[in-house]
Amino acid sequence: MTQREAALAGKITPAMLEAAASEDVAPELIRQGLAQGTMALPANREHRGLKPAAIGAGVRVKINANIGTSPHDISLEKEQ
Repeated sequence: MTQREAALAGKITPAMLEAAASEDVAPELIRQGLAQGTMALPANREHRGLKPAAIGAGVRVKINANIGTSPHDISLEKEQ
């Protein structure tokens, strides 16, 4: 069952609880956001050790940036 499926069924999962604690919001807010489609909670069970993080309306902004060259392809020209 996906996080969205659980939310639509009215269930609060451990991942939702952890994300809610991290965001300092009620778990029900996370569940409602997932059910309404205004929030996402990436939680692939194959990826061990990931910290659940809610993304979307009503929670903090998350930024992921890769800055600079890659050790696999060091080419400043490609980066510009």
